[in-house]
Amino acid sequence: MKLSIKGLIFFAVIAYGLCVYWVGCLYLGTSGETNAFEVMKVQPDRKNGGDNGAEVWTVSGHGFNRDMRVLLSEDLSNRHAVVGTVPLGGNAYGIVMGDGVAYVSNATQGLQLLSMSDPESPAVISRYYIGANVHDVYLHDKLLFLLTQDGVSIKSVKNPTKPQFNIELKTFSQPYAIRVVGDLAYVAAGKNGLMVFDISMAADSFEQQAK
Repeated sequence: MKLSIKGLIFFAVIAYGLCVYWVGCLYLGTSGETNAFEVMKVQPDRKNGGDNGAEVWTVSGHGFNRDMRVLLSEDLSNRHAVVGTVPLGGNAYGIVMGDGVAYVSNATQGLQLLSMSDPESPAVISRYYIGANVHDVYLHDKLLFLLTQDGVSIKSVKNPTKPQFNIELKTFSQPYAIRVVGDLAYVAAGKNGLMVFDISMAADSFEQQAK
């Protein structure tokens, strides 16, 4: 049976009251005096409610100051939970998604493909070692761009589980970012500045390789 938020708050306040009771007993040295602190009533104080979604509850009974209030927040909107994870080895630096597949650039581990059909249990489909550290990844249409220490490797992912390789853009320094607009690839090429590549032949080249 699932408890409501208000139910959880009620039990939290009761637990708080019991903690105060035992602390009071220890402080007074009268653990046998079970009526030193006694919770008689716990109720929401709508009039003096807190800010940012918080709700004030008043605790009354024997041993409590009449002005004692407990401030609890019901706002759980900023709580985030990890729902799934998978060890990849190395250092994962970049990720893009396409057709339910996560393409991860993983430094010395190269390119790793993961099925995300079940986000709670990501599954590695395949791994590709390309002989260079892969620091970032970018997806445009069905072309995947891998940024290495020497340049950009272009892969066709029309079949996501079997990328086609063999097209390289040499930057002669480590590139840090890439954007593709139309048939042009704009590469932030580190010490070599901005480099612009014509990639209009890339898709045709992969088509020829597939035949």
